[in-house]
Amino acid sequence: ACLEEHIGILEDEKKAWTLEE
Repeated sequence: ACLEEHIGILEDEKKAWTLEE
């Protein structure tokens, strides 16, 4: 579960980077 949550956070950050660029 912890690993899945970590992946979710990474994906959210990836989306943030995409929106900024």
